[in-house]
Amino acid sequence: MSTPTDTPVRDERTPPAMDVQAYRDAATREFGMGSFYAKYLRDLPPGTALPSDDVKAQYPDMAGGQVTLAWTLYEQYRDRNALETAYPDMKRFVNRNAAEVPGLIWPTDKGFGDC
Repeated sequence: MSTPTDTPVRDERTPPAMDVQAYRDAATREFGMGSFYAKYLRDLPPGTALPSDDVKAQYPDMAGGQVTLAWTLYEQYRDRNALETAYPDMKRFVNRNAAEVPGLIWPTDKGFGDC
């Protein structure tokens, strides 16, 4: 395992959080990824997207993975420090989405794939 990147054959070699959502459970169970993912969360806290983009950083498919990743680290490794460190950003991410999407149903024209 190394830095998660998106489609290295195209010019999208940034580490988007959406890929972490796809394989974090298997990776944490099979590969001892506690230290790696704890650092990943420090580098890309919840609500962060690269390249820096305040709008896409709020998309659940782009940056929502960091919210659930922190919890996965706690569940798998009992890493309370990673969870406590990420919690303020997790809360800010969820609260901002709840405020911007009061119906709590994410609009189909924002995020979720290559839209």
